[in-house]
Amino acid sequence: GMTYLEEQRLIHRDLAARNVLVFSPDMVKVSDFGLSRSLGASEQYYKSEFSGNLRLPIAWLAPEAIAFLRFTHASDVFAFGVTLWEMFSYGLHPWAGLNGHEIMSAVNQPRCERLEIPDACPKELYDKLLLSCWAHEPSERPNFRDILCQLSELSPEQVRAIGPCE
Repeated sequence: GMTYLEEQRLIHRDLAARNVLVFSPDMVKVSDFGLSRSLGASEQYYKSEFSGNLRLPIAWLAPEAIAFLRFTHASDVFAFGVTLWEMFSYGLHPWAGLNGHEIMSAVNQPRCERLEIPDACPKELYDKLLLSCWAHEPSERPNFRDILCQLSELSPEQVRAIGPCE
């Protein structure tokens, strides 16, 4: 679903487990497009304006989205990594116990902290996919087509290690 949105030049801005609907083991859909924005033909990012009533999901946001309200497909990729983390942690809240300012300080330079590997996440997947989704520089994150290809290359043994689909 996120590959399709990227190809259509749509930025979701609120990708999280709460916005992923599971219909069956073979059908999962992205939902809640309330914060989504379309990019114009020449636009590479969407810049939000700060206002007192602006409410954003800080725990899922990329450093550039938190600091500069700059949203791209790469910031959606960052949120995708957090969404995978939610899945492997069986629904824990990312950065639990931290407020927005503390999260921003943790994920941004110079600290560049990342969520720890959940117990149910294969280390290879964490190292190769989640951490690449959370690269500090947006240009160093994979795009959704690359992520789709990487996930489709998982062997049956790796899929079984992730857990049952039913």
